[in-house]
Amino acid sequence: MKRLSRIFSKKDLPGNEFAHEIKAVEKEQKEVKTKIKICTFRVKNVGFNRQNLAKRVQKYEKKLADIEDQQDKKRIQLVQIMSQIEEVDARLEKLEGEKNANIEIKKDKTIKLPLNDAHLEKVKAQLIQANIEKKKMQQERSRALEESSNLKEVLVDLTKQMEDKAETSENAEEDVESEANDAAESASSLEDQLKQKQEQVDAMDTQLVSMKIDLDALEAHRIDLQHQREHLKEQSEMFRFMTEEIDRSFEELLDRETALKTQKTKLEHESVKLSAQVEKVGKYVSSIEEDIGAVHGAMEELSRKKAVFAVELKEALQDDRAGKERLSRLRRQSLEASLKSCEDAPRRQPSTKQESHLTVFANVERIDLVNSQRGTLAVSEDLLLFVPLDSALHHDSFLADIPDVIESEFTARSAEPTLSIFLKQMCVKFINEPDQLSSIHNLIRNFVIEHQSYNLSEASKDVGPTAKHFDIDITPAEHTICTIEEMQKLVYQTPSRLHAFPWRRIYSSSFDGISLKTFYGICKEHDVNDCILLLRDSEDSLLGSFTCSTWSISPHYYGGGDTFVFHMKEGYWNAYRSVGANRYYQFSDESHVSIGQGQCPAIHIDAGFAHGYSQQCGTFNSPPLVPNNDFKISTIEMWVPSYV
Repeated sequence: MKRLSRIFSKKDLPGNEFAHEIKAVEKEQKEVKTKIKICTFRVKNVGFNRQNLAKRVQKYEKKLADIEDQQDKKRIQLVQIMSQIEEVDARLEKLEGEKNANIEIKKDKTIKLPLNDAHLEKVKAQLIQANIEKKKMQQERSRALEESSNLKEVLVDLTKQMEDKAETSENAEEDVESEANDAAESASSLEDQLKQKQEQVDAMDTQLVSMKIDLDALEAHRIDLQHQREHLKEQSEMFRFMTEEIDRSFEELLDRETALKTQKTKLEHESVKLSAQVEKVGKYVSSIEEDIGAVHGAMEELSRKKAVFAVELKEALQDDRAGKERLSRLRRQSLEASLKSCEDAPRRQPSTKQESHLTVFANVERIDLVNSQRGTLAVSEDLLLFVPLDSALHHDSFLADIPDVIESEFTARSAEPTLSIFLKQMCVKFINEPDQLSSIHNLIRNFVIEHQSYNLSEASKDVGPTAKHFDIDITPAEHTICTIEEMQKLVYQTPSRLHAFPWRRIYSSSFDGISLKTFYGICKEHDVNDCILLLRDSEDSLLGSFTCSTWSISPHYYGGGDTFVFHMKEGYWNAYRSVGANRYYQFSDESHVSIGQGQCPAIHIDAGFAHGYSQQCGTFNSPPLVPNNDFKISTIEMWVPSYV
């Protein structure tokens, strides 16, 4: 610029005719840059304000939900307490009925018990009187029996006297006859008395038997009454105990009822307070809803402003690129004119290199959203802007600072080349215009490498892949199968001990031939241990293996547990490592080279390096690495670390 200024200060130089135009363009560029800064600030400020408003709405809505939840809980609690009070009232009423019934039964039993006791006493008195009469009767019978016995004795004596007199009647018939008549009359009288006494005794025996039967009946009745009395006493005691229990339960229920009624009164008071609060909250909710409505209105207005500012920023970036291109062209023309006019000035060719800071535009489709959006993607040295083509979606414009980018990935080999840009909180993806997306990817990648934005202390581990593979050094080679970045990502899959060494290609079938003997010779010459065998087939599929033992002719399997196979799918390397099922890692002889188990290897290559096949392999638990198991080999390469 200083040299240009010195040249332009000379009025007689032919290139001076561009000076005024250059100054005008530079002035326009300053104005455009100022406009870009203003638009950028406006878009970011709108986004910041929208975030604040959204947070405010969320805060209001959360507070509203909390208040409504609290209100619902209080109402539910009140309903539960009312239900408990109704249940206790029902139990109290039931127990009151049971208590009254027991009291009536107790009263009935209490009335019956004195009656039973009176009856029992009466029966006892009757029993005592009967016993007295029985004793009297027994005494009279005893006397009758005694008198009868005496009469019998008198009758016996009289009979004996009569017999004695009969014997002496022969001597004194006349005297004795009169005495005999007297004795007979006396004996007859005695027999009559004895007979009467005997009848009295029989009557008394009959009466005693009857009295005994009556006494037995009275005794049985007394015993029954005694049992009834005992039973009535037991029932009385039982009902008394039941009454006491009912009284105790009743008192407990009354206490509980009192507590529940107190709680009910308290809850009703709280309900009144809560109703007042609900009414107050209702008014507050109305004001909050009004605030939310106002905030939504403000957000809509901000969305409209963001759409306008995003379009303005897009136009400013387009003007900036046009101005930079025009300024670059004018400077080149001015320099050419100045160099032609100065004979003493050394001749030099004007630079045709494009300015690295020019903004790159691409018509893309954003696919990380639920509904994809078509629009314009613009990337400058410090900004990343996406503006949808649909004017109704301009409020969804996306703006980010390039320093906020953690990583960029471009899957050029996938069916739909995709650019993935990883930020601290999200990942955006774009398709269409692969060439422009590749340029954008290179611009972002250079910035990431320059500023080491892949440092894990600054970037979250949860946001997409890191860019550590950029540290791996790949020595460029002619007509390689994959790009340097793809090779960096592949080498990054190998053990970390190999990442510090530069990697280079030592064999390519395109330059070194397709002989298996040549392949073994190169391996022996370079003493290859760790190496990547990379294949491309006729369908442009990429596959291969990493092995850690020298390829050589051997009758047995060899290799180590670090061995893995891989293929590229949708622009990404998919690696399948050893699962420890067996140790069938490498096998090679004069006829073929294979990686993986026996009859089902992951990769099999014939001696001519022209054909091969891939199958599901138990050694790595890998699927077939190509769509069709068989494939035709287009190119084979071997890459090794530079310590070899």
